Amino acid sequence: IKSHRNNVAGYEVVSKINGNSIFIPFTDTFDYSESFGVYWASTIRYTSWPEHVCTLCIRENEVYNGLSDRFHGMYIRPVLL
Repeated sequence: IKSHRNNVAGYEVVSKINGNSIFIPFTDTFDYSESFGVYWASTIRYTSWPEHVCTLCIRENEVYNGLSDRFHGMYIRPVLL
């Protein structure tokens, strides 16, 4: 769900299981847009290609998995379990 918190645009993701939610703000990573963001997932994509990692990419109208070089220094979104 596209959302705003404290005048920051992003996505609010709501669990279908328990209704808990997390807000993921746009980060302007790579294209310097206020409606795009890339977050580093904890997974290295291929053991034969360890310089790449899985990413969570968010745009104004879509959320998808991506692949990026680790040296880009993507954002993280810590979650307390």
